[in-house]
Amino acid sequence: MPVKDYYKILELTPNAGQEEVKKNFRRLAIRFHPDKTGGNKHKDAWYREIQEAYNILSDPAKKAEYLQERWLIKSQGLPFYETIPLTPDFIEQRFRSKRQEVSHMDHFRMDDKRLQRDLLLMANDEILDALAENPDPLANISIIDHLFYCMEPLEYQYIGPIKPTLLKIAKLQPDLQKRIHNWYQKRKRQYWWERKQGWIIGAITILLCIIIALLTRP
Repeated sequence: MPVKDYYKILELTPNAGQEEVKKNFRRLAIRFHPDKTGGNKHKDAWYREIQEAYNILSDPAKKAEYLQERWLIKSQGLPFYETIPLTPDFIEQRFRSKRQEVSHMDHFRMDDKRLQRDLLLMANDEILDALAENPDPLANISIIDHLFYCMEPLEYQYIGPIKPTLLKIAKLQPDLQKRIHNWYQKRKRQYWWERKQGWIIGAITILLCIIIALLTRP
C-alpha cells in the first residue's frame, strides 16, 4: 500500500511534536475547509488529505505504525505517495517543466504525434476543470505561453487538435483568446508558404527568365 508523507501534507518536519501537529492541522483545516472554499472539489480533496494526516499523526498507535512504514520507505530509497492539489500554480509548473523538456529535444528527430498526445493528456478534463474552478488569469497566460513554445516545433497538422484546449483555458479572457487565434493564423500562413514556396519561386524564376529573354532579344 502506498505510504504518504503526512508530515509534508501538514507542512511539518519529521521531528515535529504533537503541539505542532495540532497547530498546523488547525491552520490548514481553516484554510481548506469546505465552508471556506465554496465547494471547490480539488480543495475539498486536499482537506481530506489534511484530515487523514492528522488522524494518523495524532493517534499514538497509528503514528507508531506509520513511522515504521515511513522508515522502511526511506531505507529502501523509495518515494512517498503524495496527493497534490491541482492549483493553477501547480498546473503552470507542470507545463513549465514540459517546456524545459521540449527545449532539450532534437526537433529534427522528434515524434510529433507523441508530443501532441502528451500535451493533450497534460491538459485533460481534470486540469481544465481545476483551472475553471480557480480562475487565475496570470497562470492561464503562462500556461498558454508554455503550450505555444511546446507546439512551435510541431508540424501544422498536429497543432489543430490542441486549439480547443487552449481556448477552454482562455475561456474568460478575450485578449488571450485573440492571441491564440492570431498564433494559429500565423502558423497557417507559415504552413501555406512552406507548401507553396517551391511553386512560387519556380514561377518567379520562369517569369524573370522570360523577361530577360524579351529584353535581350535583338
